[in-house]
Parts: sequence; C-alpha cells; structure tokens
Amino acid sequence: MELIYGAQRRINRRLIARPVNASKGPLPGPLVYAGMFQTASGIGQAANACVDLLAEESPTPLIVDLSAAFNQIDVAPLVQLSPMPKARSGTLILHVNAPEVEPALQILGMMWPRRWRVIGYWAWELDIAPQKWLPVTRHLSELWTPSPFITDTFSPCLSIPVHTVPHYVSVPPFVSRGPSIVPSNVAHHPISCLVMADGRSSFERKNLIGAILLFQKAFEDDPAARLVVKTRNLAEFPDIGITLNTFLRNDHRISLIDETLSSADRWKLLAEADILLSAHRSEGFGLHLAEAMALGKCVVATGWSGNMSFMTSENSVLLPYRRVPVDDQFGIYTSTSIATWADIDIPASARLLREIACDAVRRIAIGKQAAKDIATKFGEDQITRTLRARIQGNT
Repeated sequence: MELIYGAQRRINRRLIARPVNASKGPLPGPLVYAGMFQTASGIGQAANACVDLLAEESPTPLIVDLSAAFNQIDVAPLVQLSPMPKARSGTLILHVNAPEVEPALQILGMMWPRRWRVIGYWAWELDIAPQKWLPVTRHLSELWTPSPFITDTFSPCLSIPVHTVPHYVSVPPFVSRGPSIVPSNVAHHPISCLVMADGRSSFERKNLIGAILLFQKAFEDDPAARLVVKTRNLAEFPDIGITLNTFLRNDHRISLIDETLSSADRWKLLAEADILLSAHRSEGFGLHLAEAMALGKCVVATGWSGNMSFMTSENSVLLPYRRVPVDDQFGIYTSTSIATWADIDIPASARLLREIACDAVRRIAIGKQAAKDIATKFGEDQITRTLRARIQGNT
C-alpha cells in the first residue's frame, strides 16, 4: 500500500504546473496571496501584515488561506478570504516554507496546464540552507525572503532569483507605545522583562532556558524584578515544561503564559514590558523584536543573524556571543558540522541587562531610536515600494 501511495505522490508532483520565468513579470490574470492567515505563528503574522499593504494595490490580491489544510487554525482571520481562482494564468505569492510548497500547490489546483508566475516567500534561521529544501524551488519562479541573512544563505545555492522583501512592521492604532519621558518614580519602578518563544520554532533555537538564566544572573539580588515567559505549544514538549515549572516553583519573580493570544492581546503584552529579552541562537528575521522596537521598547537580544538587518548598538542592546555548531535537542534543526548558531556569554550579557535596567534615561532613548528606525526601514511607504517593484518584476 505504501508503494502505491508513494507512486501516486510522485505522479502528482510531476503534474504540478511548471512556473513561468520570473523575468516575464506579472502575467495576465489575478494576483493571489496564499498563506497561513488563521495561525498566530510568525509566518502567519507576517502574511497578514503584508496583505494589509497590498489591499490598496491594483490588482487587489485575492487572499487564499491554507491554515486548515495544514491543521494550523488557532486565530480568527483578520482579512477577507477568497477561494483559489481557476484562471489559466496569474501571479501567486505562496507564503509557506519549502516543506509545504508541493502540497500547497496541489491543494490550490496549480497543476498542468496552468501557467502562473509562482513566488515563494520563505523564512529560515540558520546560516546553511537545508539541502532537502532546494529541489522544491523547481516549482518557483523566484524566491523572496524577509532578511539579507536568509537571502545570503539561499542565493549561492539556487538558479532562480532570490530577493529580500522585508516584513511590514506597524503598531496598531489601539496599542499605547512606550514612555517618552522618564517616570518620576523610576527609582522604585520594578523592571519587567518579557521573553517569547513558540515550541514549534524550537525552544533550543529561541534559547528559552538561556534567557531565564540570564535574567536570574542579572537580577539575582533584585526581588522586585519580573520576567514573563510567553510560550506557545508547550504541551508538545513536556521536558521543557517540567524545566519551566521548576523555575516557576523556585523563583516567584517568573510567570508563564502558555497560550495563543489574539493579535490585540499579543500587542498589549509587548506594550506592558520594559524590556523584550531574546537570548536566541539564531533568527531569520525576528518579527517580535521589530514589533517591540516599533513600540518604542528597549530590546535586549543576541547580536547575530537576521535581526541584525535592523538592530544596532544605538537602537537596542546587543548581547555578546560565540558561534557554535547547531545542536537542537528538539530535532527541529538537524545538527551538522557546518551550520552554526550563537551561544550568548551569560555573565557579560547579564551585566549589560542589569546596566540597561538601572538606566531608565538610556533605555527610553534607545526605545525612541528603535521606533524611528523601524518606521523608516519597515514602514508603509518603504515596504509598499518594495512589494510593488517585486510584483512588477523590476530589478
């Protein structure tokens, strides 16, 4: 039976329509943006933000949701969804990662003899491209990535064009931003740090335990300091759950939120923190870091990988690190002797975290610069121009 299913999968793969060369630009027919519009994962948040900008473009894109097909519905849609059109040609922006490309194209009915320009939009977090992803690009006209870090990883490996198309980062109007003045009671204000991680994105890559140890080292003599640990999908990783519960029992300053929040509640959580802390080993982009910076928050994060396309020593606090071979105990990222990621220097990082926590004037100045830089780099005008140029196929 498995042989029969395997043969059928191979046949279906061969019947997927060949993509039209990227140099031809937009084809006659609709513009379709397909992705995970009903999931709270980073890839879902990024897709929702992108289509907000495209809503005013001509032609207006049809938004096709793939969340149900991949069993990833956990939030209500924020945009008007449409069925996949049956047009013979058009342009498809497929905002899913490589493992989902072939099943997504089949679900969307992108089979021979259709002739569409197919744009993949991928995220990846390591400095070496996964070899099993590369053959999937035969179904794509071109590839978009959200950061130069990812573009530089894939470009040498592929024969199709690879372009950087950053995420659109905008603070919703209902969210209050960070303070613009130093509070009068700053000496008595307990510092509040926030750490965020999704288990399906690898707790090891996010270095969740490292962030908690960093907090404890920085504030070992400060009973008023607070750390909120925000996770998703913790139940799928019981070992890390046991470790986190041990921290919670032994340190009353640490609290845990393990649930999928609405977009409004997630932004509220970011707005309530004094510092967003990330001891990550690697980020493809770091959307939550950029969002916190857009709010005017002080972000303290590892000074390496995709987040370095928007983080500097003037708009954030960069943690020192050393590069080490990838070793993911959760198996989401395969260990190799080539790929590397960051291992932060906890004692040195703790000193930096403690210093910025005790210096409200500098912390607020960093947040103001962060908000300005994110608005300039990832604001509506800049990203709209980038999207428009890429959809038109301009160099």
